[in-house]
Amino acid sequence: MNDKTIESNGISLVYNPGIEEQLSNLMIDYEDSLLQHGFVIKGSDISSC
Repeated sequence: MNDKTIESNGISLVYNPGIEEQLSNLMIDYEDSLLQHGFVIKGSDISSC
């Protein structure tokens, strides 16, 4: 398995190195509001996950 792992603020993300360029444009945030609870991926040029 050639997956890579990055960690930020105590959260680990495991990903395939083939998508590393697309990940550089992403921001993963956590929202906790009346309408939404959970992780949100913003700034993606990727059409599907």
